[in-house]
Amino acid sequence: MPGTALRDFTWMPTETYRMKGKTADEIFNKIKHADEMEWVMGGVCDKPYHDLVTGHAYSVLGAYTLSTGQKLIKVRNPHSREYYTGPWRDDDPRWTPALKEEVGLVEKNDGIFWLPLEGFKTAFWGFDILQYGDYAMEVKQVSKTGKVMKFKMTSDIDQKIKVTFDYQKKRQTPKGCPMPDLWFNAYVNNGPPISISKQEAYGLFEVDMKAGKEVDLKIYNWADATATSNYVLTTYSTEGSPVVINDA
Repeated sequence: MPGTALRDFTWMPTETYRMKGKTADEIFNKIKHADEMEWVMGGVCDKPYHDLVTGHAYSVLGAYTLSTGQKLIKVRNPHSREYYTGPWRDDDPRWTPALKEEVGLVEKNDGIFWLPLEGFKTAFWGFDILQYGDYAMEVKQVSKTGKVMKFKMTSDIDQKIKVTFDYQKKRQTPKGCPMPDLWFNAYVNNGPPISISKQEAYGLFEVDMKAGKEVDLKIYNWADATATSNYVLTTYSTEGSPVVINDA
């Protein structure tokens, strides 16, 4: 997914939004909100759909509702070529001059095209959202052994923060070097488990902080507890008051 590269380039929180089980309205509103926030989005086409290239990453540019009520997702092929032949392609007769004006459609092989919402849901299993912002950040590098690693977080003000968890991916390990078998979950105040993707070696979650009140954060290594766990915890605050993570 594009989120891995977006994360590596920016160190900003990146959310992977999986569409399975989501309604069409939930997906549409998610894209619309991210576009309004001016967040970068991208997804990988994983199912054949009107000549879209499977296994290929596309930019997701926005969500639009036409005056007819039709909902469309604006997509771009970063190679600046259009292969899409389905409904609402650039030369589809559904496009009237008035509808073209509503979305600023230019009939040009520029890589930008529109998919019906249901078609987008068919062709893509999900998409990544780079939640870029002017955050107050705190970074904690961790190197520990054992099954359970305990931390405390505190904030001077009431705020909702984002927390990310990064550890070394297999593709980042030099060939021939051993890679320990690690699998993590995070728990906030003994709440439900927050899965850290083993494939992406990354996790993102939000925490409601109250001024002066400690929040417990536990990281469980469910695999090899004798191995050294090397990972990075980062907090992101939009309120300008950083949240520090300390060992408990």
